[in-house]
Amino acid sequence: MRVYCIHQNVSFSAEIEYAFRLIFSLFGVEPQTLTYQDIASLADCQMDLLVSYGCDLPEMEAQSHIHIYESGFFGSDYLTKASLPRTPLNTYKDVPILFAGVTTSDEWVACDRLEEGQIRISSRIDLLASCFFPATCYDEIVLHERDEHDRFPAWASTAYQNGYLSRPLIHEYAALLKQWAAGVGAALPSYFPWAGKRFAACITHDVDAVRRYRWCPPVRAMANVLIKDRDIKKAWRLAAGFLAAKLVGDPFDTFGFLARLERHYEFDSTYFFLAGGQTPHDAAYDLQQRLVQRIFASLKNRRNEIALHSSYDTSGDAEELALEKTALESAAGKCVEGVRQHFLRWTSPNDWMARAHAGFLYDSSLAFAGREGFRCGLAVPFRPFNILTREEVDIWELPLHVMDGSLFQYQSLSAEEGAQRIRSIIDRVEATGGVFVLLWHNSSLDRRSHPGWARTYEDVLTTLRRRDALMTTAAEVTRLWAGQDARIMDVG
Repeated sequence: MRVYCIHQNVSFSAEIEYAFRLIFSLFGVEPQTLTYQDIASLADCQMDLLVSYGCDLPEMEAQSHIHIYESGFFGSDYLTKASLPRTPLNTYKDVPILFAGVTTSDEWVACDRLEEGQIRISSRIDLLASCFFPATCYDEIVLHERDEHDRFPAWASTAYQNGYLSRPLIHEYAALLKQWAAGVGAALPSYFPWAGKRFAACITHDVDAVRRYRWCPPVRAMANVLIKDRDIKKAWRLAAGFLAAKLVGDPFDTFGFLARLERHYEFDSTYFFLAGGQTPHDAAYDLQQRLVQRIFASLKNRRNEIALHSSYDTSGDAEELALEKTALESAAGKCVEGVRQHFLRWTSPNDWMARAHAGFLYDSSLAFAGREGFRCGLAVPFRPFNILTREEVDIWELPLHVMDGSLFQYQSLSAEEGAQRIRSIIDRVEATGGVFVLLWHNSSLDRRSHPGWARTYEDVLTTLRRRDALMTTAAEVTRLWAGQDARIMDVG
């Protein structure tokens, strides 16, 4: 499909053109972007859709098109708190509007008939700024709130404070754009590259530990509980847990259980392994130890993906990321294409740049530790944008939507409540035709520590299989989505 996008604000061409590419990527379309200064060159262009963006209407011959009024987000207040969305947010057809264009009309969307039967649909909803904002983690750069792990917390985000974190907002904006395109006689295509399926799902596991207990009894932990807490029952539970691990197996060694579920539901998973780090938060296992090597062999036999769970202090450190990538590849005997940051410690845009420089195909770290939802407003892989250098980053971001610990640790939900939250996110992703990404730690299947949650995990798999989602690895869905690049080259 031949789509042309023209914009007035040449001072922010890089940002505006990125936003155009982002929203049209949801249709598998690569638009041609020009400025108002180049309007004359459109006379010789064959096109299916024209979209203009600016404070003023473009001066051109009557032609059916969509015009989006600019809000002023890309202006003098850019990257300051004054540029953040004004609250309470307006809505249009129940869709939150982050930025409203400046015009004399009170209508959010207007349809005007031009000469010779041409139609112009104009909108005060600034879709470009409203898509750019969540995809770039804009508010995380402007605001400076951080938690004890130096993470931007969910509660500080614009999405959480305005109640749309649980919604894939950029897809909702794309749906509006598709309606407007139909109004000017252009049919934007649907893009579902999921091997004939309506949507996809990635089941991923962060392997923070392969065993809960070491070979020796937890004497020190028991002593601390007895001396500091004076809790005899807790000390006894520690001892009983250790004895049970020796008799029936360590509760964190759930890899056999995961393998049985993968065979039963016929899918492959992605496992993120730690390969370095010197902090108390980092790996309690060695990649060369017998159990880990046995796990690697089993994963390769099942065609599962082995990816890097980059250590606690690697945030923004391309050199250390590359070293850990090499160490994991050497130990696992398999190419490592993906990465997820330990503790989901993330700083935009530095972490995208570091991962790109370290040679990864994709990252899948973008979720808030404390809340499930759509941190980037998206349910598909996308190319990030570095706000500081004003350039697209050469890596794919595969947004993470639900982490098990967000539910039972940060929000203290029951297993039944957690299952409801997960199903709600799956509903949203299925409606977009995107990719649902779940993080479930192998340790969270410890039935003693997390009663009921193993059942919740199985319920999720049942739901995804019943809805006929394509269930495959993170690398595979990224490659399927990126396959649009080849199709785009054949467009017009």
